[in-house]
Amino acid sequence: MSEDTGHVILLLDDDQATLNALRRDLLDLDAELITTTDVHEALQIIKVRPISLVISDERMPLWNGCRFLTLVEEISPATIRVLITGYTDVEVLHTAVNRAHVARYFLKPWDSEVLLESVRHLLTAYVKPDGDAGRNEDYATTNEARRSKAVEIGDGVKTDGI
Repeated sequence: MSEDTGHVILLLDDDQATLNALRRDLLDLDAELITTTDVHEALQIIKVRPISLVISDERMPLWNGCRFLTLVEEISPATIRVLITGYTDVEVLHTAVNRAHVARYFLKPWDSEVLLESVRHLLTAYVKPDGDAGRNEDYATTNEARRSKAVEIGDGVKTDGI
């Protein structure tokens, strides 16, 4: 795990090749990367470890990414949520923003440089559960401040390729 930031990123996709590509694209980050193809395993990890950011696929067997990310928000409200998908379904985007409060939405195939820079930027806004901001000491530490920061990030949702 990174000693400088302590960031942990969880990557969830039912396709191992996609997880390998995400890992490769994010290796330059000062963060620990955890990958899994199993939604239940991902939820268990989130319950026992502080996760800075989670990237989830939308279409997976048994669960969809919006449902998973909504549960992530309930379990770990400070965790930043990002959705990736191979489909341009407007209803999925609507659900992702309004229910799961995703910070970003990427279409497959994503631009590796844009993904890396976006995740790097999102990590600067992460407020750790102990109250310390990622690398920015100016962030407030109350739950209300966390919620308002999440709204600010959510309001800036960007879509790639839509």
